[in-house]
Amino acid sequence: MSKVTLSYIDHSGEKSSVSFNVETPSGAAYDWAALAAVIDSVNDAIEAVTLCTRGPESIFVQLTAGSITLPTDEDAQREAGLRVFYHDTTNNRKHTLTIPGPDKSLMAAQGFDLVSWSGAEMVALESAIETNVLSRDGNAVSIDKGVLIGRRN
Repeated sequence: MSKVTLSYIDHSGEKSSVSFNVETPSGAAYDWAALAAVIDSVNDAIEAVTLCTRGPESIFVQLTAGSITLPTDEDAQREAGLRVFYHDTTNNRKHTLTIPGPDKSLMAAQGFDLVSWSGAEMVALESAIETNVLSRDGNAVSIDKGVLIGRRN
């Protein structure tokens, strides 16, 4: 199951949201237009009974069930993170994303927080981010640096 959240804005500019579950898209040939039609249908029905203005929508698509098995490595802690600093290649705006529980052995020399991007896993991460992630403005991004944060590094 996937979750759709539609937001609405009231007269004073405050946001409210309505969330509902939909069938999870599956397969490479999934009909995304059908999902859009479902969302539009529900939104149209809501708009018929609300005075608020439609705001942004978000769709959480659960492609796999994921695992509930705990990691065996004691260093797999959400309090530690790899903070990736990147910028929009068009307007140079700065952004970050944080990956929880990083494997520190893959990315930095002992005692340093700044990440080295030379290992195979880090090169793959950099490539995946720069190829697939967009800035908030919809532009390509370029990684500036990575820093280990949180628990004592």
